[in-house]
Order: sequence, then structure tokens, then C-alpha cells
Amino acid sequence: MKHRSKKGILSLTFAYIKRNSRAFIRLFHELRKIKLTKNRSKEFKTVVFFQIYPAGWNSVRPLYDFLSKDPNYKIIVMVSPKKDDIDKERDDCDSYEFFRRIINKENLIFSYNFSTKKWKDLKTLKPDFVFYTRPYDKEIPFKAFRSKQVSSYARVCFLDYGYGFSNEYTKFWKNESLIYYASHIFSENNTKFKEYEKHLRINKFLRLVTIHNLGFPRFELIKRNNLNSMPKKVLWISRWTLDSYNPDRSTFLKNIWPLLNFFEQNKDLELICRPHPNMIDNLLSSGELSTENFNKIKNKINDLQNVVFDEDPNYLDSIESSEILLADYSTLIADYFCTQKPIIYLGNFSHFNNEASEIAEGFYKPTNIEAALDLILKLSKGNDTLEKKRKFLSDNFYNRNVGSIKRTVEAIENSN
Repeated sequence: MKHRSKKGILSLTFAYIKRNSRAFIRLFHELRKIKLTKNRSKEFKTVVFFQIYPAGWNSVRPLYDFLSKDPNYKIIVMVSPKKDDIDKERDDCDSYEFFRRIINKENLIFSYNFSTKKWKDLKTLKPDFVFYTRPYDKEIPFKAFRSKQVSSYARVCFLDYGYGFSNEYTKFWKNESLIYYASHIFSENNTKFKEYEKHLRINKFLRLVTIHNLGFPRFELIKRNNLNSMPKKVLWISRWTLDSYNPDRSTFLKNIWPLLNFFEQNKDLELICRPHPNMIDNLLSSGELSTENFNKIKNKINDLQNVVFDEDPNYLDSIESSEILLADYSTLIADYFCTQKPIIYLGNFSHFNNEASEIAEGFYKPTNIEAALDLILKLSKGNDTLEKKRKFLSDNFYNRNVGSIKRTVEAIENSN
């Protein structure tokens, strides 16, 4: 019995260690970092913003802008191509082109040389902090840039590329290793904060991670109080997923032709069609949309003077110039809600968390596309029945996030 008891205890012990292996690896990394950084110059702190997708840049851009003005910080944006870009043996990639336009040359490093097929060494930069905006470690093509490796010599920081709306959010990233190797996680709302605390109990107990609930810095980029009493320009955001559990299905294929026909008949109105960056590729690769039908859609859009297909990675211009949002489930709904402008929501609400449910009281909620088109007509004629309620909810929502840039920077400065 004693032998079996000891065996059982050993079995449980090994199972516990295996289940929490990432925490123990992090503990080893932290002890190793003490040795690596003890002789490091304290003249300035080096902060690296690691980016793959241009669409995620605005989440950390306010921090980049703020820290770039501080002589106590050396700021670097390191850009990686997507795995597909490398596999296609291209000479350049969209991400490189995007960041080349907006980041000063002295602050910008391209991680992969397409000519020599060699990667830069992040470790040689001696970063104090490395910021990531996506929790998906596996999508980083070079393993040396993943959180497990980087956490051995720098503090990994995570600030999500999108505002968390779903109460099922962790279902999609809880097995991703990035959050488990983070030293700092910046949560944008209470729901996500509690989820992080739940999944990182061991890391917190070992003092390997600090979870902050400081608001969402990206919202401070939004221009507010720009309402038009007779709105004419609609921004349509469609989701990329094809199943209803991730957390909602795209309505693009169902709604594209009713929308194009509607705007063809109502030439005094305008439509900005802005699908999720992954949507078209996902529809084509799945066979849900044929190349022939996609070309028909593009040709129809080109024929219409009042409809544009927006593929600019910087979505803020479309948010600012439009006057009504028509949307599937998207984290950009939160950004748009800060503007106080009307939102017509086409998705379901079953997966909304507390923060999303609160502001959803200010959404228009049609049951089909015909009802949505009717709402667009009413709004364009000045019939905005939710305006007062929406403004009140928008002010409360936005004001909770005011000052988040400063609070996030202070958290970095106070980090040991």
C-alpha cells in the first residue's frame, strides 16, 4: 500500500509539473535573466514592438508615439513577414511596405532578409521589453521570436490587437503559449482581466506576471463628437470566419448583393466595404466563394461610383470618414462606439461579455438585411432614435479608457 501510495503521489507530482511546465520554464528564465541583465546599462530602456500584421499596429501605436519622445527609451519596431510571404519566396511583403511608410528608418528593423534568407537576432538588441499584439505564438514564423525564447532575456508584454467583446474569448487563446510567458499583460476590460487571472494563477503565485487593467490605449486615437444629423456614408465591416463558434459567422456572402443593389438604387448614399483582412482569402480557400463570383463582386463595386472596397491596413480613416457602421461581430465595433455615431449590428449577442452587453444597448439590431437597409434610410433622413442613449453610453465607455496611455507607460517605468 505504501509503495502504491508513493507511486500515486509521484504520478500526481509529475502530472502537476507537466500541466504547469510553462510556469516552471518561466521561473528558470527569470533566474537566468538576473544574470544576463545585472551589468546592463541603465541609461535608457529598450522597448521593441514586434509586428507581423499592419492591422494590429494601432493598438500599440499610442505607446510608440509617447515613448519615442522620451530620451530615456530606445524604441524599435521589428517587423516580421508572415509565413506565407516566406514560402512564396517574395522579394518584399505588405508588412514591410506598410511600416516603411510610417516608421522612421532609425527605429525600424526588418527581421527577415528576403535576398539572403537570413533572420535578424533580436537578442543582440538587448531589449528590456518586447511588446506583442497577438497571442498566437505559432503564427510567428521564426521560433527565436516566440515568447518562450524571448522571455529568457527580455520582459514579454502583451497588449491585444482588438478589444475583447466575447465571453468565450479564452477558448481561442488559452492554449497559446504567449500569455504564459508574458511578464506584463495589459487587459482592456474587467472580463478579460478576470480571465487572465484565472488562467495564470500559477504564474501570479510565482510572481512571474503582472496583469494590468488600465484601459485600451487605442481608443485615444479616435476622433469623437463628429456626428452628422443626416448621415450618408456607411462603413460595412464583415467577419472572416465561416463557423458560428469563432465567435460568429460572416454575413458577407448573404448580404453583399442586397447591399450593392441598395446603394445602386440610392446614389445619394455611400458605402465603404471593409471586410476583415482574412475574409476573402478564407472564403476563396474554403470554396465558399469562387474566383469567378469574387470577380463579379469586384467588377460591380468598380462600376458603382458610391461604393468602394477598402483594403487600407489603417482602418481609422474609414472610421473617421464614415457616419454609420453596419457590422458583423468585430472588435472594431468598440472603436466605432467611441465616436458616438450610429451602429447597426448584424451578428448575435449570445457570446457578448459584460462590457459588450452594456454598449450593445446603444446598437440598432435588425433581424435581417432588409430591416438593416430600412434603418440606413431612416438614419440618413435624421431619424436616429437611439442618439441620446448611445451618446450617454459612449461617453461612459470612452471615459473609462481615457488616460490609458499614461497608465500603461507608468506600469513599464515602475517595472523592476
